[in-house]
Amino acid sequence: MNPIVFSFILCIIWAVVVQLINKRVIRDKVYLYPTFILILIIHAFVDIDSVPDLPVYKSAFDVVATTPWDRVYKIYSMGYEKMEVGFLYTMKCITSIGGDFRLFLFVTSLLIIIPYYKISEKYSQSVILSILMFLLLTNNQSTFVLRQHIAIGITLLSYPYIIERKHIKFLLLMLIAFLFHKTAIIFLPIYYIYGIKSPKRTIILLSISFIVALFAMRFLFMYLGGLVGGYDTYILDDENGTNAKTGIFYTLYLVCYIVFCGKKCIEPGMNRFILYTLIISCIINVAGLGLSLISRLGLYYNVILILAIPLIYANIKNNGLKYAFLIITLLVFGYINFGGSRYEFIAPYALSL
Repeated sequence: MNPIVFSFILCIIWAVVVQLINKRVIRDKVYLYPTFILILIIHAFVDIDSVPDLPVYKSAFDVVATTPWDRVYKIYSMGYEKMEVGFLYTMKCITSIGGDFRLFLFVTSLLIIIPYYKISEKYSQSVILSILMFLLLTNNQSTFVLRQHIAIGITLLSYPYIIERKHIKFLLLMLIAFLFHKTAIIFLPIYYIYGIKSPKRTIILLSISFIVALFAMRFLFMYLGGLVGGYDTYILDDENGTNAKTGIFYTLYLVCYIVFCGKKCIEPGMNRFILYTLIISCIINVAGLGLSLISRLGLYYNVILILAIPLIYANIKNNGLKYAFLIITLLVFGYINFGGSRYEFIAPYALSL
């Protein structure tokens, strides 16, 4: 059995077993530590040749090892033009202490995984469900799409600073994220959108943005591609089906969030932040129909489901409906992750222990 699939099954089984523990704080800890180690093993001990991208990263790592510190940023001239300086200098830090590519994978795995655990512990209504959603939303891809998922992890850590209006810390994290993957710039508007005090004004602004995006999304993303450079394939290919499904799913979850959470969804703090982020996610995914890999760019907003789904689940009063929502969510995302086209990339995945 594929190790990633097997690890997810283990996490599901463990989620059921820990329900025997009555005290939530203890139950969450008992769940988090073993699953963190398991996911870290899956990330850090991947067979480099069994998934995409990693062979190229290994080649760049070998080049960085022999490149002086003051010339690392010029490695793009050696055929690695898409690799941002933050990523390259992380490689250099590892090589400078004698570390190999396996240690590099271990470090990048921590940078990807830890933010999900920290944000889930801090804000989630169900830490266990948040971790399961992380496994279903981004975990598979993050085993080989390292740069962007490090950037996504950094933007996750910025959530408290958006809510607490600490703009310097937010912008600092955004800069770091940008140094790992330039598409992180797409997450910048959420700080200012959340800062609008009137929810009605914000909804009107987002509605207008949606209408504009319907007509201008291709231009906006081509402009973004030209601005940051190196991401033309995110914009120019055509894979309509994936975008349509993503847009439908996120719209449905936005509706569920509003219906089941009611007035709670506009309460200042994480509830309102989730609402605005879900709306932006829908705008990107629906208005971006016909643009290839919009889901890659929209991931910075899409990952909010790790907090939104547990909150929806917690606010469903009817137990039958609550469990139906949970089961359908896990089955749908499970099928997308392990039964659809996304699985093709990790189907050959193998461990190297």
